[in-house]
Amino acid sequence: MDITYNNIAVTKGYKKFTTYTDQQLNECKETSIYKICNTPQPIQDNNERQPCEVQNFYKADTYANPELCTVKKINLKRSIYQKLKRKNTWIHAGKETLTVSCANLIDSFIIQTNDAGVIAINDISCRVYARDAVLTATEEIQITKYKDFTPVTNMNNILEKIPEHIHKFETDEKWEKGLAMQFTDLHDASKSLDEVQQMINQELSREQNQKHQFVHSNLLYVTIILAVISIILIIAIYIMIKCKYIRSTEVMEFPGRIVRYRAPNRNDYIRNYEETPFTPPPSLR
Repeated sequence: MDITYNNIAVTKGYKKFTTYTDQQLNECKETSIYKICNTPQPIQDNNERQPCEVQNFYKADTYANPELCTVKKINLKRSIYQKLKRKNTWIHAGKETLTVSCANLIDSFIIQTNDAGVIAINDISCRVYARDAVLTATEEIQITKYKDFTPVTNMNNILEKIPEHIHKFETDEKWEKGLAMQFTDLHDASKSLDEVQQMINQELSREQNQKHQFVHSNLLYVTIILAVISIILIIAIYIMIKCKYIRSTEVMEFPGRIVRYRAPNRNDYIRNYEETPFTPPPSLR
């Protein structure tokens, strides 16, 4: 979800709070037990008009006004861990199979985690091996006590705002490329519901355009093939017609020594006349 205040300080009863910027928080005096700060911002009542994270911090189990929360979404494909100031304690999120190995134990043992929780290592000789991280306990020479408050958050009412088609849409490409594994990085990696819906619309539009482009490309290929076939057929028909015309107009030529042609003259006519025998006409009787 979107965070309105980066840093808040609450009273013991969690009924009032004040806010701090990062710069104001760095100006605080830190002792071995407490952090002493001025109150540059007014102290506010924790009521139903306050931002989502404040109410969720105060009354997580009974929070009934999720409309104030701007829900953001991210699909975790790896767990994230963030160490608290409390000695050897981490907040984690994500389903994970943890292998615990200790120096005084012969065999390691396995713990299954679901969703979010707190991991505390009480024995400094132990290590917790996750899929992408190793949690190592450290020994402090100087004992320092920190009081951390980790609220048990009931997110069911807030998560009901996420529609099913948005819940199934994966938007973790940016998170997968990054190397950080801190909760503070979730704000940059996650997407609001409106942004996720816009990404879904862009993806649907891209798939539709890709489908149209595929159809148009196939149509272009078919048109080119038909044009080539038509040109080939036209050329073949032209060649056939031309060959047939040439055959019909051919003239057979004979060699000169077999057939010799000479123009007739007057002597030929006289010779033919002299050689023709006389035949008398038939008698009238």
